[in-house]
Amino acid sequence: MYNEELKQKFIDTQVDSMKNMVKSIFIASEKLENEKDKDIAEFTIDEIFDMFNQIGSKTYRSLYLKKTYLANYVDFYQENRHIDIENNYRNITVNDLIEFTKINLPNRKCLLRSDILSIIERLPNAIDQFFILALYEGIRGDKYIDLLSLKMSDIDKETLTANLASGKKIKISKELYECARMAAAQVEYIPVKNVFEPPKRAIRLENVPEILRVRNNTATSSKDNTASDLQKKADRVSKKMYQIKAYLDCKDLSISRIFLSGFATKLMSIQTYYGLTYMELENKEEVKELIDRYGFSKERYSHILGRIREYL
Repeated sequence: MYNEELKQKFIDTQVDSMKNMVKSIFIASEKLENEKDKDIAEFTIDEIFDMFNQIGSKTYRSLYLKKTYLANYVDFYQENRHIDIENNYRNITVNDLIEFTKINLPNRKCLLRSDILSIIERLPNAIDQFFILALYEGIRGDKYIDLLSLKMSDIDKETLTANLASGKKIKISKELYECARMAAAQVEYIPVKNVFEPPKRAIRLENVPEILRVRNNTATSSKDNTASDLQKKADRVSKKMYQIKAYLDCKDLSISRIFLSGFATKLMSIQTYYGLTYMELENKEEVKELIDRYGFSKERYSHILGRIREYL
């Protein structure tokens, strides 16, 4: 750590539960402190946001916590160094942090995998992270049955294959497996409504094997599978997407955009590999598997290309 003795002295003043978090901030900022040849306490506002970029926090709430401790550190620094400097951390507002962490979706219609990973990094619930990435990787099904029914027991950790309720067996990414594992382990859900509002009281989740669960005592449980109940569950998926959009302040984010972007990026990868036109790819085995994975098997290939033309 830069100015290690002083920083360690500050760490020692913190409650035990926060000492490691504070130390991790100091360790993460050391490189930039060495480059600037000055302590983090003396950073300008621009340098502070450079440091926030390096730390890698994606939500304004996590940054607000860090900047609060750093503001206290500046006071400690001044007292121990007997100097008077501007405490720039106290000049940074919640709105500054919200603007800094706000997602700006690309102008292009197609969301790349990096865009999706950036989105899920900002979501406080593992269940919502799983929801977004699963859609991107083609897990949906009629009335979202594949998405709503998936359990950890349906996923083989070694081969990274998932057995879906529709009967399909697909490969998934390591990232999706980790999202699924964390979502399955989540017992309480933090309501996501709007980033401008403080977090609400956590809601207890159903104790059922399905990964994409809802709150306990909800009107329709994950165990209900009549046509009417499946429609209610599908409606909840749409509501979940609406809540996530509001939380992230991303008006242009939608289920169809996520789903079709996942299909389009995989198709573009196949097209790059073969160096053929999209129409010439129709009979390639990888394309047939991709079409089946995303549930487009009943559509003519030319019609599928028409649907995703603006994504390519």
